[in-house]
Amino acid sequence: MRAALALVKEKYPSIIPLGCLAHLLHLLCEEILKYNSFMATVTSIVKTIKNSHVLKALFGRFQLEKSQKTRVSLKLPGQTRWGSNLFCLQSLLSNKYALQKLAVSEEAEISSEMKRQILNDGVFWVRVEKMVNPIVELIFALESNTPLIHNVYTKFYNKCQNLHFT
Repeated sequence: MRAALALVKEKYPSIIPLGCLAHLLHLLCEEILKYNSFMATVTSIVKTIKNSHVLKALFGRFQLEKSQKTRVSLKLPGQTRWGSNLFCLQSLLSNKYALQKLAVSEEAEISSEMKRQILNDGVFWVRVEKMVNPIVELIFALESNTPLIHNVYTKFYNKCQNLHFT
């Protein structure tokens, strides 16, 4: 990609070559989320369950209680795509019942702070739901093989007006 951008710059000095805008937005959102303690809490919950055989087994049992059809595994966010943060949040929402059941289980050894977060319908789960849509919609709207640079500023500005990352 860099070589192609350099060739365009060299051959057409009046053109400003830009890389993939969707990728740029992924990186921007990743930087924003690095400073968001909420995503750190979400990641901590997923890691705690995934790293414990006991918690993973209990979690699986509670998943089956709610639905015999499909089980959605908990997902950790990746390093290079904001979309993986979406998948992490969606996996949490899909497993809300099992997570809350795990938090009240006497067999589960989870910190009291983590239990408080998981059981907090008024704040924690509302924030999970609110974070799932806006930026992802923006990224999906701008992922295209057609030129959309003229839409980036307006779309990004409109979406970010309603986001609160504190």
